[in-house]
Amino acid sequence: MENSKFQQNVWGAATVLGPLCLSISQFFWQDGLVTVNGGLAQVFAFVFYLLAFQGMFNSLKSSMPRYAALGFIIATYACFAGNNFGVEGIYAAVAGCTDIEAYRAWQALVGPVSNWYLFLPGILFPFSLLAIGFFLWRKNKVSLVAGGLTMLGAIGFPLSRIPRIELIAHIDNLILLLAGILVAYELYLKENPKAPEEA
Repeated sequence: MENSKFQQNVWGAATVLGPLCLSISQFFWQDGLVTVNGGLAQVFAFVFYLLAFQGMFNSLKSSMPRYAALGFIIATYACFAGNNFGVEGIYAAVAGCTDIEAYRAWQALVGPVSNWYLFLPGILFPFSLLAIGFFLWRKNKVSLVAGGLTMLGAIGFPLSRIPRIELIAHIDNLILLLAGILVAYELYLKENPKAPEEA
């Protein structure tokens, strides 16, 4: 069943708006911490990323039905972590956490349960991006450049976020934004997309 042009436009816009909002959120970081405004932008980023994943996995459902179904479940879980980190940053800022030590102490009050709504799904986000970038390219849905930039951005995501290195994060956000623009164009706007590979 063909998806409507409107649905494709929604997916295409989300594929660009996700990394764009993520890039905007980075400018509100203060000493490696998510602020109220940064957290809000991050929440919107992962709402859009969820829709972007829906579209990307949908494009693989005919050639990779199991991966399209299970991979989207994992990516959805990962997007909730991105949202949760944004919300946590908002509340931590309001609670007066102004440095990383205070933030870690405040976060520790939650205990091990935070692994299930922050850290485990958080790890799955770059893995989901890495895999979808590879398979979109491998199944001739996007070009090597679009798939490669998606994979490169996925690798750069934890390398910048875990140590909270803002310059690397800004560079990675730019890569993800370029990847999103290319993927959106090649999946939804290009007049003569590559023929889908047979299963």
